[in-house]
Amino acid sequence: AATNGEHRVRGATLGANGEMRPGWALFVNYTYLDGEVISSANAFEVGQRLDNLPRHSASVWTTYQVNDRLKIGGGLLHVGERNSNVRPNPTFDLTVVVPGYTVLDAMATWRLTDRLELQLNLNNLANTRYWQGVQPGQSLPGPTRSATVSLTAGF
Repeated sequence: AATNGEHRVRGATLGANGEMRPGWALFVNYTYLDGEVISSANAFEVGQRLDNLPRHSASVWTTYQVNDRLKIGGGLLHVGERNSNVRPNPTFDLTVVVPGYTVLDAMATWRLTDRLELQLNLNNLANTRYWQGVQPGQSLPGPTRSATVSLTAGF
């Protein structure tokens, strides 16, 4: 983004959550962001969309309490397309439009005792290839499929 000047992001987030049935929770979220360069020492940058800012993103997550000990869940995260940078002049054309992406995650939690819980998180189940962050000359790929196991103790 422009280094000297002012940026503005306007947007809105809509979210809803609730219990569909006893033990079944649902969380839904949508975000719209419109960011631009408001002022800059470089007049050409004014009015351009901010880099790495998706216009649209959304998520859906659900959990289900199977019994007193087991909870399962899963959901989707979608991030819309983004631009890699603000162009400093009309001849600088290294801006890349990065496509949007959607990832699928899941989890399971097993309560071992009243104070001990084991959790498995499965991330990016479809092994979606995507760019998490982009800048001129460098890009950050999103994490590939992974699993994490954690043990939590309460005191």
